[in-house]
Amino acid sequence: MRLADNQYLLYLQCFTGAYQPGGVYFLFSTVTGIQTQPLRLTKLSGYESNSPKEVPITDRDSPAIAGYHQFNPAKRELILLHRCDGQWRCFSQSRYTLIKDQMVLQEYVIGSRNLDTKDKRYRTYQLIRDGDRWISSGIMLCEQRELASCSK
Repeated sequence: MRLADNQYLLYLQCFTGAYQPGGVYFLFSTVTGIQTQPLRLTKLSGYESNSPKEVPITDRDSPAIAGYHQFNPAKRELILLHRCDGQWRCFSQSRYTLIKDQMVLQEYVIGSRNLDTKDKRYRTYQLIRDGDRWISSGIMLCEQRELASCSK
């Protein structure tokens, strides 16, 4: 995925997975070559208690990151959608922007639903970076994974 004239975001798929593929992300330059270590992408934890903290996305024994990715070259943004199971009981969506050769988390959306109840809506949070802090939407109820279907 092209970032600039001589710079690319390189995705190497490591596995197909049961619900989504997984792989590693590297920065690659036609001048300096490929990074020796994959990019470390982050997610948020502690959002329910309004104390969000960025933590690395990890897979127990691997730097591989599961999820479907989209890249917007005009904005230099990577969007990563992760689902937790085949029935979409839960999901997360992360939006990153390349800043100083690092993918920086800008927005984090996470949702879950209970398929064993009559109300099948997602209980969803949207968190947006504002400088050094995170602004939370609080709990939203959403018909679909898209935020347009949400209400407070």
